Amino acid sequence: MIKNVQKKVFLTLVTALLFLTGCNSNFDVSVDGESSASSARAVSGYDTSLSGSYYIKNAFSGLYLDVANGGTDNGTNIQQYAYNGSTAQQFNLVYVSNGYYAIKTVCSGSAKALDVWAKSTADGTNIATYTYSGGSNQLFKFVKQSDGSYAILTKISGDASGLDDYNWSTSNGGNVCQWTYWGGACQKWYLTAVSSGSSSSGSSSSSGSSSSATDSVTFAKNLKAGWNLGNTLDAYSDDTSNQWCQGLYSEACWGMPYTTEAMIKLAISKGFTTIRIPVTWHNHIDDSSYTINSTWLARVKTVVDYAYNNGAYVILNVHHDNISASSYSSGTYGYVLNSSYATASKAYLSAVWTQIANAFASYDEHLIFELLNEPRNVGGSDEWYISSSSTASSYNALITSYEQTCLNAIRATGGNNSSRYLLCPAYAGSYSYLSTFSLPSDSASDKLLISYHAYSPYNFAMYNSGYTDTTFDSSDQSELISIFSTARNLFPNTGIVIGETSASNKDNLSARVSWASYFFGKAYDDYDCSVCLWDNGAYSASSTSGEQHGYMNRSGLSWYFPTIVEAAISAAQ
Repeated sequence: MIKNVQKKVFLTLVTALLFLTGCNSNFDVSVDGESSASSARAVSGYDTSLSGSYYIKNAFSGLYLDVANGGTDNGTNIQQYAYNGSTAQQFNLVYVSNGYYAIKTVCSGSAKALDVWAKSTADGTNIATYTYSGGSNQLFKFVKQSDGSYAILTKISGDASGLDDYNWSTSNGGNVCQWTYWGGACQKWYLTAVSSGSSSSGSSSSSGSSSSATDSVTFAKNLKAGWNLGNTLDAYSDDTSNQWCQGLYSEACWGMPYTTEAMIKLAISKGFTTIRIPVTWHNHIDDSSYTINSTWLARVKTVVDYAYNNGAYVILNVHHDNISASSYSSGTYGYVLNSSYATASKAYLSAVWTQIANAFASYDEHLIFELLNEPRNVGGSDEWYISSSSTASSYNALITSYEQTCLNAIRATGGNNSSRYLLCPAYAGSYSYLSTFSLPSDSASDKLLISYHAYSPYNFAMYNSGYTDTTFDSSDQSELISIFSTARNLFPNTGIVIGETSASNKDNLSARVSWASYFFGKAYDDYDCSVCLWDNGAYSASSTSGEQHGYMNRSGLSWYFPTIVEAAISAAQ
């Protein structure tokens, strides 16, 4: 065993060696701090229920297993590539016997299968395609891991080796090989079922038209577990004398470090399938025509690309642009949820969303636009709670009209925006007001999703006065079932994304782990919802604050509470 005082230096050296020599190690270099095993990972058990067609994504790179150029010749290389939905990225798993599958390529009509070249057992042996014969070099065992991923072990090696992202590649065209299994993220693979009718023929490409013709419920569920880049690009101050919250400085003005690709990769490699990126725009408007500052738009695009180019789904929104009537009157840009300001508000939303949509028109369905965030009567006595159903209905009608404006602006830009999935919240982003909410009209079929937030059960997840309600029990479970079922019953045929949730740190780790497992698992398994964990960086326990929602140590590239994160991810699979 490695002594704790030596561990940090040791793991740093091992990580450097791995990048130089390939994914060949008997050491776990997890940044979670919970495990650093110094012997090869043992794997046992296997899944025999996987027969069907799948996309297969690497946990480290976020890229997908891909038949180079959609080739059908013997010897065609198997590589990694950004998702494009083509048949080159679809594989039929055909169960054979004793836990083994043939992995047949859809682009060849299942005539070809993955093949460990030349029947070699050596590390670094290439994986290519060859006419299926049933030999041991064409048989693979899928062993499920605790995070929901799979080790894909080769029979030819006696299950000692598995498919491996060679040399930790994150590049399109990165090679896939056989390597002794040790349990690193480069040897873990996520499976996503291919929906009927979702394929498109053609070779690999990292851009182009959206190709997945699935329904919105299935699409939303496939987002699985997400992570929020909170208190970052959404941070702002309307006090223009505060220079540290102006321009690009705003990204860090609420205490978060500037976003790096390493942070996003950490979330993706952990198993988060979706990255939600809240963005505030009104403090980056250059003129009365609502022109977004080009430097800010470029920065947002850079951060989006950190996630998108690494294979994740991305939710991009208009976050803290909902302002009060008094702020609008004082010259602050934004929209006001008040019919007296509807014309000006719609002009703002149309202009901003037109520019955002044009900037991302070529991005495929891995990019989702969330039209508004928690739209409400900012500064009013009913900002967060409405007692009257008629009042809620009036506000929701106005919200629908605002969202219609956003939708029209986005669809008008064309390209992939003509059929992009769009997230639509009701008043305050709350499930409580969905009963009087209607989605806007859309020229695209089944491309609208319901968005709501649920820091629930509230007393457990947010309310805090001297560490109040620190246990997660059956009554809390019943409250969550009530929330999930209410939303699903109101929108039975519409995809639902719970865009924000968390349970504040009240020095109750075990209860929060139980909460995460139940919340994410119940929403996913029983109500077909994906869920995004809110992360504002505030990780320390507090007896007074209900806003301690920090999970990632972004500066240290580690996790404050890996067991909570792992419980959430593994439950939504």
